[in-house]
Amino acid sequence: MLILTEALSDGLVLGYYVYGPSAKGSWDISEPAGYVNFAGKVSDNVLRFNSGKYPVEVRLSGANAITMQLTNPEKKSKLGSAARLWAAGRFTQERYAKETLTLLSEVLMMEKTAPPNLSS
Repeated sequence: MLILTEALSDGLVLGYYVYGPSAKGSWDISEPAGYVNFAGKVSDNVLRFNSGKYPVEVRLSGANAITMQLTNPEKKSKLGSAARLWAAGRFTQERYAKETLTLLSEVLMMEKTAPPNLSS
């Protein structure tokens, strides 16, 4: 939950970020409930601040809704590395060539078996 205590004309926002205890699947399962005070900045319709451990971005996502995104740099780096390894193994030149040739072969087979176009 966000509690905004002050908003200034230059985009500076002061407040509190209040959070509950960690749940199953959380980044840090040992984290108890708590709060942090923050000083953030609004630019491009996004409030950005640091919650202590994680950078936070808050956006208006509708008339009565906000979207809040926390980024865990450690998890982000691990996910990026895992994705790179997966993509390197999945999208090889050999696979691309094989799948392209298969697709072209299927198109040629469809053309050979298709009835002639008599609308001339």
